[in-house]
Amino acid sequence: MSNGAVLEKIEKLEKSLQELKANIFVSRKDFVVISRKEYERLIKKVVPLVRLSASEKKELNQARKEMIKGDYVTLDELIYGLGNKNPRKSLKKSK
Repeated sequence: MSNGAVLEKIEKLEKSLQELKANIFVSRKDFVVISRKEYERLIKKVVPLVRLSASEKKELNQARKEMIKGDYVTLDELIYGLGNKNPRKSLKKSK
């Protein structure tokens, strides 16, 4: 996946999160009751169910193991690294 495609997906996720946050009511005076059907429709729209293939499940399990070991970079480090001509020098491993 290209860097542009990754950034585009990140932007879409951020937009979806902002829309979700805008629809969450936390104070009692802003409390809203909606039907279960409407709630389920909103959940499907915001959090779609994705079925993983066997290879995707294997990659996900490997990624989880790497996260536990601390073998990852943060989003800020990734974005910073994408903007540099030599990202290997600028990125440090998170721990």
